[in-house]
Amino acid sequence: MFERVIAIGFILGCLVQGNAQSSYPGSAVSPRYSGAQWLGWDEVKRDLFVFAYIDGYKRGVSDACLAGDRLFDFKNGAVPEHSKDEIPYPSTLCRENSGEYSKCKVGAPEGTSCAAYTDTITAFYTQHPEYRSIPFEYLMQFLTDKEHKSADELYSTAKSGMMRTNW
Repeated sequence: MFERVIAIGFILGCLVQGNAQSSYPGSAVSPRYSGAQWLGWDEVKRDLFVFAYIDGYKRGVSDACLAGDRLFDFKNGAVPEHSKDEIPYPSTLCRENSGEYSKCKVGAPEGTSCAAYTDTITAFYTQHPEYRSIPFEYLMQFLTDKEHKSADELYSTAKSGMMRTNW
């Protein structure tokens, strides 16, 4: 049991670490990932980005969490001294501890509206231009259902050093 908990923690740690310390090609002032690019997009492009990010995130979480089941060969009865009723699948524990993004509204006039995310990122870049070098992909990890920060909270997080601000 302890080995399973350690492995699940490792998998989740890899997911979070990958999000938190992703490196981006190009120089630190590359407009490719900057707030300037985000602000140059219209709402449709912003919604498309957020929708695609969330879709990719969900697929990545699913694949990583299912790897926990395969890692322990859990489906083939490799559960020593316990019944499967007593121990949740590693993938279940993994999913319970991953972030959710449920604030996009499907069926909006233009398809999908992700304003709960796009408005926050837009306000952050507009109100705090000194932080436009922070990639918008990186900001998404602070907008999960559990953590969903406002633009001002993103600013406080950046200012306090709790968020990476240089690329």
